[in-house]
Order: sequence, then structure tokens, then C-alpha cells
Amino acid sequence: MNDKQKKIPPIVREDLLAEATKRMKLAEDADSEGRDLAIEDLEFLDEGGQWSETDKKLRGNRPCLTMDQITGHIDIAAGEQRMNKPSIKVHPVDSEADPDTAEVIGGMIRNIEFTSVANKAYTTASESNLQCGRGGFRVLIKFVDNETFDQELEIVEVKNVFSMHLDPMCKGDVSKANWGAVSDRITRDDYKKK
Repeated sequence: MNDKQKKIPPIVREDLLAEATKRMKLAEDADSEGRDLAIEDLEFLDEGGQWSETDKKLRGNRPCLTMDQITGHIDIAAGEQRMNKPSIKVHPVDSEADPDTAEVIGGMIRNIEFTSVANKAYTTASESNLQCGRGGFRVLIKFVDNETFDQELEIVEVKNVFSMHLDPMCKGDVSKANWGAVSDRITRDDYKKK
């Protein structure tokens, strides 16, 4: 047990785990239909995924032809996104705001995007959104090293969009979400090490 775990009383840890479990269940239940539709979209894009197993059986020995008219359009939209890379812009909002401060903050954000290779995260999120209607990336806080409390922001891609879970009360506007979680499967040994 490390120092951080020793400082948190066991009751608080159990409460935290219970709350996290409750939120994950709530998010999964609220989004189960949307997830099923997204999986169906991805299967449709997959070769041969345009025919259900039932339809294939009904056809017997007759061929099940697929005419892919979607992938080309997805590729065009993804290519346009790659050419017109998104980035975060900072603008002073009123007469009280200082344009020089906005420029400095914008420079800091560009540095975070550059060091994080944020373009990869943006591209992955965009292509996933084109394929199944959902995509995203994470903004994480990480410590610079183990000896100081200096922290940096990092923009990270989410490779598995089904690992993201958001507060269902935000009703589609993620800026109003009170919480979010990203789940990940790890081995029992890795869990014990962490």
C-alpha cells in the first residue's frame, strides 16, 4: 500500500468506489441504445456487415452482394478534416479583455497541442465520429516528474469510443456534464501493481 492509500480512510475509498460504480451503471443504462446503434454502424462499415446472418441464411447459396457507397464519403470528410486541422483559438470577449493576454494564453494552448500531438487525437475523434456518430479525446493533467509538483496538460486520443461514459443528465451538451469516466480493461496483476 502506498502513502496516498494510507492517508485515505477505508470508508472514504469504499464510498468513492460505490459512487463510481453507481455512475458507470447509470451512464451505461442511459446510453445502451446509442451504443448498440453505434456498434451496428461500425459492423455495417465492415466488409460483409451489410447483411445480417438471418438474411444470409434466407438467401441460401445465392450471393450476398455489397455495394459500399459510404466509405468513400467518410474518406472525403476525413481528408478534409486532416487538411483543415482543428485547433483551439483564444479571443478576448469584451472591451475589458486584454488582447495580449489572449495571445499569450493562445500560445500556451498551441504548445500543449504541439507537445501532446493533439492533431492525432483530433483526427481519431473526427474519424470515429464519422464512422459511428461518437468520438472524443481527453485533456489530462500529468506531473512533469516525481520530484516536483509541476503539472502539464496533455491532449490524449481515445482509441475506444465505447470506453467513454458521460453524465446522462447533460442531455447531449457535454459542456454541461458534471462527471465523465473512461473505463479500461487491465489484468489483475497490473491492477495490483497500480
